[in-house]
Amino acid sequence: MVVPKYNSPFIIDEAFDFGVETSRKIAETMRGRSGCKPNDMGLLAQAIKNAGDGDYLEIGTFYGATAILAYLTKQKYKLEGKIYCIDDLEYYKDERSVGDIMNNFEKFSADILLNVCKSDPFPLPNQFFNCVLIDAGHDFLSCWIDWTNVRHRTSRYVIFHDYDKDHRGVMEAVNRASNDFYPVRISDNSAILERIG
Repeated sequence: MVVPKYNSPFIIDEAFDFGVETSRKIAETMRGRSGCKPNDMGLLAQAIKNAGDGDYLEIGTFYGATAILAYLTKQKYKLEGKIYCIDDLEYYKDERSVGDIMNNFEKFSADILLNVCKSDPFPLPNQFFNCVLIDAGHDFLSCWIDWTNVRHRTSRYVIFHDYDKDHRGVMEAVNRASNDFYPVRISDNSAILERIG
């Protein structure tokens, strides 16, 4: 087992290893590349398992690796809930398409709802989630808008990817996050915030 760096109340069990191992299989099978390292994928799988039943959302899906992992994690642990993605496809727009992402989903028979649009205004106004991954715009304003749009719609975890010194906007958004959430895991390139109460 790969031992994460930060000791916290965020439970780590076999789901972490499942995420690491499955991320490698996803990377070998899908078209395009994942923007997340295996340990980040392990933490994502662990957060999804820890969150239990409920819908998952990611803002910024790139080629779909994290959404596929979310789907496979829910399948493995028999968790209820849909997988939603929001991506305007502006980042690397000449390299990827809706077809590329949907083909990746189909390779894993993953039932994932892709919303090709901006994340603001928020396109899913009546949806609530137990786990959200924010991995779209990495400047402070983009991160803060995404945070503002999901914080009242999330019952358990909000995960910011690319929490590192190369992405100061992400770090600033996490550091300013509402006192309704607190950081339970900061390691590798992920900051996981959990709702208080």
